[in-house]
Amino acid sequence: MKANGKTLGILLAGLTLAAQAGEPLCVRGVYPSLAYYNDEGECGTGAVVPWAGSLWVITYGPHCPVGGSDKLYQVSPDKRLVARPESVGGTHANRMIHRESGQLLIGTYLIGSDGNVRTIPIHTMPGRLTGVARHLSDPAGKVYVTDMEEALYELDVNTLATRVLIRDGHNDGAFRKLFADLGVEPPCGWKDAEPSTLFGYHGKGTCSGFGRVFYANNGWYNKIAMRDPTVPAGALAEYYPGDKQWRLLRPNQFTEITTRDGIYGNEHPDTNPVWALGWDAKSVIVSVTTNGRDWVDYRLPKGSHSYDGTHGWNTEWPRIREIGDPDGMLATMHGTFWRFPYGFRPGAARGIRPRSNYLKVVGDFCEWNGKVVLGCDDSAMNEFMNKRRAKGVLKGPAKSHSNLRFVDPGALDRLGPAIGNAIVWDREDVRKGEVSDPYLVAGYDFRWVWVSDGEYAVEVDADGTGGWRRVGELRRGGNDLSGVAGEWVRFVAKSAQRNATVALCMRAKDERPARGPAFSEAAVVSLGGGERALLHVNAIDPRSLSLSVGGTKGYSIDADLSLSECPAAAAAVARDVPLAASAVRREGSSILYVDDSGHRWRLPVASGAAERDAAPCRVCREVCTERDLFNAGGIFYELPAENAHGFAGVRPVAAHGSDVFDYCSWRGLFAVLLPGEVRFMDVDDAWNMGKAAGYGGPWDGTPVRAGEASDAYLLNGFDRKTLELLADGRTTVAMEVDATGWGVWVKYADYDLAPGVRLVEKLPRALSGYWVRFVSSSSCVATAALAYE
Repeated sequence: MKANGKTLGILLAGLTLAAQAGEPLCVRGVYPSLAYYNDEGECGTGAVVPWAGSLWVITYGPHCPVGGSDKLYQVSPDKRLVARPESVGGTHANRMIHRESGQLLIGTYLIGSDGNVRTIPIHTMPGRLTGVARHLSDPAGKVYVTDMEEALYELDVNTLATRVLIRDGHNDGAFRKLFADLGVEPPCGWKDAEPSTLFGYHGKGTCSGFGRVFYANNGWYNKIAMRDPTVPAGALAEYYPGDKQWRLLRPNQFTEITTRDGIYGNEHPDTNPVWALGWDAKSVIVSVTTNGRDWVDYRLPKGSHSYDGTHGWNTEWPRIREIGDPDGMLATMHGTFWRFPYGFRPGAARGIRPRSNYLKVVGDFCEWNGKVVLGCDDSAMNEFMNKRRAKGVLKGPAKSHSNLRFVDPGALDRLGPAIGNAIVWDREDVRKGEVSDPYLVAGYDFRWVWVSDGEYAVEVDADGTGGWRRVGELRRGGNDLSGVAGEWVRFVAKSAQRNATVALCMRAKDERPARGPAFSEAAVVSLGGGERALLHVNAIDPRSLSLSVGGTKGYSIDADLSLSECPAAAAAVARDVPLAASAVRREGSSILYVDDSGHRWRLPVASGAAERDAAPCRVCREVCTERDLFNAGGIFYELPAENAHGFAGVRPVAAHGSDVFDYCSWRGLFAVLLPGEVRFMDVDDAWNMGKAAGYGGPWDGTPVRAGEASDAYLLNGFDRKTLELLADGRTTVAMEVDATGWGVWVKYADYDLAPGVRLVEKLPRALSGYWVRFVSSSSCVATAALAYE
């Protein structure tokens, strides 16, 4: 039953999926044969850099401070993957091209312009290396290297000699064991260096400039941070030569610190603005300094809440990096691809634009041979803290693995339509005259502002020069700012206000068709007629995709997408990845989901999905590391982990309109099981399955009590909205919206209903928020529904 090459070619013909001459099979920009594996709980992509005629890639496990099974890989122009014999493993994501010595420093390796690789011995620079910066006094001969636990090393790029300036104290036990096992002394400076006392954990970027070294840290190792994504965490810090410790600049989660010089480090340390990219519970933050002393903050909305874990684990190396675009660099943060202008600085703070939203976990990216290469974190054996009842008892893949995706630069504008939510004040006491930070509004067609209490003036910076002009005022409730032109808005409190909330909910136009081309562009592997199979990367064949039909018939699919019978997979897959029982149910016009904490949430039903409601299928599964895809009512949703934002932060991806039975991640591909076939694509092709649309509501001829709020019904991420209300008695129904995703309910409007008279109202297209609910002034039998188009 093995498909031969001729058969496979027919399956892929005309779909731009077949291999180019001399190259292996490519499916939607993913070469399955390039997938890389390790023996750790996670296999992320730490760095991807073109150098010496090849693409160089390092992978990482979740906590490997003294080496491990990860590799340095060399990818040839014809897409062949070679694991370099110099590999020693580790959790590394640092990379810099050092011009003076003609070397690429990536992880713990230095690669010459001739492709020769030298490995820095682990015992001379132990730790999870995450950042590298040009040296302040000897930039031609040395660099600074930092690790995730705040160590600071000085490295001689010629001799490979190291000196410890600040110690990583978190992994001290592992380091001492390493030294003892090898029978070596600790590296130079170890005994005199102090362990870091910097607040935070899970460090990321490093950059030098203005006579100091800057360091970004994006988490907090603490039981509170493991479950609450709103507590302050992380750090932006600086180091002066001669210091014993980092100096804390601010306790916020930061990841990237870089300049216009990008991969080459800061080659103009006295003039380049330094950019720090981070976030807090409210929004993404871009912080800029032009002198090393003063930092100016600009705030961007979040496209996704899957990155929000305060421990820092959910955020895999967001970057600002060049991709050969004359209009600017590419930035990644909280699920949005951003165009980031080369000259961004105070006084010229213009040009940041959302390009699209995405689902992939992107560790690093670059431009190579006309393509943007995305290095991803796809399939982790360890679910970490991302467990929930809706998944059931699922085993992760038998081996952690990830891959690269090669895309045309313009494709970055054609993924998910950009949405962006940001909180200005969150249940805070605001002083009269208090002025908010600037919030980006450029690039979003629809801009809605929710105000819980108080009055605020709206000011606009039209061109990023810092010239602010008053353009209006906000009232309590919902406010449409879609007609306001400019780069940034800020808000000024007109009076003191206690417990005030102001929140921005923005979207780009969603012009997707009701039925998109994603499934038709996928690679197809056919099974028997109408067979429904469970999918899993099983221990029986950990590099293939295993399938089980009813627990009695098994298949295996290899990297060439060739199908073969595999009887042993039948029972094993059925045992490892059973469908969860009763994860969701249809109740009235909507889908009801009760999360692990007992909170009730309602979702719409896509057109045509009603007939399939009774059929069992996969409801929830991790498709990117620590990111779940939720399948209910014929709609795919992006679902953050419980320790990020949980179900309150869910957002629709697409109405797939298909009889999806199972889905998973494998070799960087998104595999979807439809009756009788497996379709392979990239997970971000899911945006093109069909515009997120549907119908439903919390009341459907439901007896309701006066003053009792309905269940929450999802509003976030849907486009055109029509409200329907009906009651059997005279009543007033209030429509309230959760403005922040954290249960801050703001009234939108009151609707007076006559008995038996249906009210139908098209809501403003700009109106956005997280959830909607309804409250009736009188007890009655009522219907409250929303049609999303």
